[in-house]
Amino acid sequence: MMKIIVDCMSGDNAPEEIVRGALEGKEKEQLSNALLEMLLEAAEYEGCDESIVEYLVKFPLIEYYFTFVEKLKILVKEKILSKDTLFNLAMEYIKNSKDENLIKLGLTLLKYTENKNALEVLKIFTNHNDYIFYAIESIREYEKCNSIIFDVAKAANGYGKVIAVNNLELLSDEIKEWVIEKAADNEVLSNIIAAMKFDEYEYIEYFINEDKTKDKYKTFTKNMRLLCELEDYLYGNISFDLVYIYFEYFKEFSVNFDNLYVILSLISLYHNKEDERSRVMREELSKDERLILEEITKEIFSNDYSNIVKAELNYNNYNNDEIIAIAILLNIKLSFNDFKRKLVNSIVDLPIYSYIIEGESYD
Repeated sequence: MMKIIVDCMSGDNAPEEIVRGALEGKEKEQLSNALLEMLLEAAEYEGCDESIVEYLVKFPLIEYYFTFVEKLKILVKEKILSKDTLFNLAMEYIKNSKDENLIKLGLTLLKYTENKNALEVLKIFTNHNDYIFYAIESIREYEKCNSIIFDVAKAANGYGKVIAVNNLELLSDEIKEWVIEKAADNEVLSNIIAAMKFDEYEYIEYFINEDKTKDKYKTFTKNMRLLCELEDYLYGNISFDLVYIYFEYFKEFSVNFDNLYVILSLISLYHNKEDERSRVMREELSKDERLILEEITKEIFSNDYSNIVKAELNYNNYNNDEIIAIAILLNIKLSFNDFKRKLVNSIVDLPIYSYIIEGESYD
C-alpha cells in the first residue's frame, strides 16, 4: 500500500509509473548536499537556474525529498539562507519557470519561509495533482495546517486526494466523520484511502450508535467492501466487534449483493481452513464470541440468497469469479441461462466455463 502512496507523491498520473529505486541514505545526503550548494550559488549569483533544471531532470527531487528538506531547515535555522532569500528564490522558480521540476523545487522552498503570501501560493498549487504533494508538505509547516489540508482533501480528486487524505490528522469529530463517510469516494485507489485512515475504534464509535440508518449501512458496506479488497489488511485490522456490529445492520436492513459480499468476507476471516491467520483469529475469540460467530454463520447460511446472486450476474460490479465463489459458498446452483447476459459481452470467460464444466451448474 505504501508503495502506491509514494508513487502518487511523485506527481505521476499513474501508480505504475513509479519513482526510481529507493536510494541509500548516503546517496540521498549527497544528492541533497549538491542541490543545496547549487541553491546557495543561485541565491548569490544569477544564471544558475539552468544547471539546477538539468540536475533535477537527472535526479528528481522526490527521490531524496525528505533528506533535502531536513538539510534545508538547518540552513534556514543557521541563517545561512534567510527566509526572505528563500521566498524570493521560490517565487522566481514558480512564477517565471515553465519547468515542472523547478516549480516543485520552488514549492518545496516555501516550506520554511513563514510567509503569508507563500501560503496562498501553496494553496493554489494544491489544485494540481502534479504539485499537490510538494504544496501539502510545505503547508504542514504553517499554522492551522491540518484545517487547510482538510479543505484540500474535501475538494481534491484522483491521486491528489490520496495524498491529501494521507497527510490528514484526525483531530476533530468533523474530520473523523468525513473520513468515514466520504474520504474513500474517489475515482482511483479508493480501497487504499479506506485503509490509510481506517481506525477500528472510530468505526465502532460511529456505527455502534443506536441510531442505525440506511445511509450509515450504505457507508459501512461501502468502506468494508473496499477493505475486503485488501484481504491481507483485514487479517491484521478487523476485530470480531466490528464483524458483529456489521451483522446487526445486515439483520436490520434489506440485503443486496454488496452486503452479502461483505458479511461473507468478514466471517470467512474465521472460517478459512487454508489460512493459518484464520485459525489464530478464531482461537483468539472468547467462548461467547465463538458462539455468536456460529449463530451468525448459521443464520446467514439458512437464508436463500439465490435471487440476489443471480441478479448480480446482470451487472459489472464484481468479477465473475467472485460471484461464482459466493454462489458455491452458499450452495447456490447457477445454470447456463443465468450466465447468458455475461457471455454476450464476453464469449470466452474462463471462470464461467470452468464452473459449468466442473458441474457446478445445472440445466
